[in-house]
Amino acid sequence: MKVLEQRSAFLSDLEVDGVLNELAARQEALVSQGASYSTALDSENLRTIQYELKEYLDKSPCSLYKIEQMRSLLQQLKQWPLTKVEKLMIINQLPNCRAELEPLVDELDTRFDDDQVEELLGIIISTLGKRPAGGDGDDGEVVSGTATDDTSMMDAETVTT
Repeated sequence: MKVLEQRSAFLSDLEVDGVLNELAARQEALVSQGASYSTALDSENLRTIQYELKEYLDKSPCSLYKIEQMRSLLQQLKQWPLTKVEKLMIINQLPNCRAELEPLVDELDTRFDDDQVEELLGIIISTLGKRPAGGDGDDGEVVSGTATDDTSMMDAETVTT
């Protein structure tokens, strides 16, 4: 992957997972074409970093959902006065309750009343379903929620590969 413009976009955990999968596929293709394994990796430590990051992402809430569901959630969050960073944290953490939402949204109590907070949580849960207890994605399934939409993640701010 070539970085075209440093820090030009925020990536969700789900998008990072996609980039890692693409990178691993390219590395495997190089090896299958006869390139040495060290040549395919570009760096000795890259595969270790990839492995550890992939292991973390596989246990995160993003492993339970598809990109279309996240796009649908982002589309619904557009009506809310949230910053891009707050939306990104909501997408990555997928809060189920107020206690999980409070650290993600600055001044939640002053910006939103109780009914608005419940409505925001309702949107998250109705779009993606209730995340399993613990939220680490180890052994749970999505309880309900399906959505599709062709809008781009984080308002079209993605890295091109």
